Amino acid sequence: MFKTKKLGFTLIELLVVITVLSILSGVILTVINPAGLRSKSRDTQRLSDLKKVQAALELYFTDNRSYPVAASWVRAN
Repeated sequence: MFKTKKLGFTLIELLVVITVLSILSGVILTVINPAGLRSKSRDTQRLSDLKKVQAALELYFTDNRSYPVAASWVRAN
């Protein structure tokens, strides 16, 4: 009798592999948490901006021996 070689994968094997990959990618996305990383980077940027404002105010104080006074708020439209 003739024996034929099987080439390729069966449909069940492909479905199992796709299912396992989708479960793994879901787990990895929840562990990485891209929204949390973005919020942390925004918080870091805010802290950096505040430190720059603080340094600018300290330089102003050293030059003028007083801090700037805000007489009124200016609305930016």
